[in-house]
This record gives sequence, C-alpha cells and structure tokens, in this order.
Amino acid sequence: MRTRLALRLMAFFLVACGEVFADPKPSVVRITGPTVIGFFPPVSQADLDDYATGASSGVSHVRFALSDTAKCLREIKPVVHFVFARSVTLDVRGKRTTVEIPPAPQRSYGAILVAPDRKPRVVHTELGPSALAIALPQAAEEYFGVKACHVSL
Repeated sequence: MRTRLALRLMAFFLVACGEVFADPKPSVVRITGPTVIGFFPPVSQADLDDYATGASSGVSHVRFALSDTAKCLREIKPVVHFVFARSVTLDVRGKRTTVEIPPAPQRSYGAILVAPDRKPRVVHTELGPSALAIALPQAAEEYFGVKACHVSL
C-alpha cells in the first residue's frame, strides 16, 4: 500500500513539475567515425506540448537539418545523434572533451560535427533553428569534404 502511494505521489510530482528532457548528467557520445550531433536545450514536456513556446517547432527544425545532413553525408556513413543538453562530452578512444553549449537562446541549439583525430566543429545560426537546414549541410561539406552536401543559394 505504501509503495502504491509513493508511486502515485511520484507520478503526480512529475506531472506537476513537468518532465525535463535532459539527462541529469552531461550527454556522453562515443566517437568512432564521422558523427553529427544535434542539440537543443532541455525543455519540459509541457513546453513541447504548448505550440506557443516554439519548442516543438525548434526541435523539429533541428531534427530535419540532421536528417538532411545525414542524407548528403551517406557516402561516409555518419553516426547521427540528437540530445537535449547544455553540454556534450565527446569520447574519442577514451579521451574525453566536453563541448559547452552557450546559454544564449540563439546559440542553445545547433549541431556538432566531429570525427576521430579532428577538432569538433559547433554549428549555430543566429536566424533560428530553421536556418540549420542550410547552415548544417554547408558546414558538413566543409568539415567532412563531402561535395554532396553543397548548398546553392
């Protein structure tokens, strides 16, 4: 009976406070080859459900940019991740590097391009998450040298 009450209280607490989509510890991504990591600041389920916050739309735009970039990079078979985080720790052969994501709203979403033996590149845009549809493939072309990612404006 106590267990059932405790579970109900825990469920009520999670609903009342809003579930936050982020790990309490930093996201750790193991890098074994070409990798693209999309990121978005931690948000609650309530914010994702409330169209007025723009969180759901922002997440969708980052994911669309990741998908488009994965398609143009298919010849190098990148690993693609998406995280809700304020920092991402890259684990390359046991050596860890943490990429801190700036708190400024225009820089709190974007992507990280990384490969073993290469310095990671963080891609942001000041124009909103939808601008990643152009910025991310362009950056991927430059970083990985894959011409299929070329974006003509």
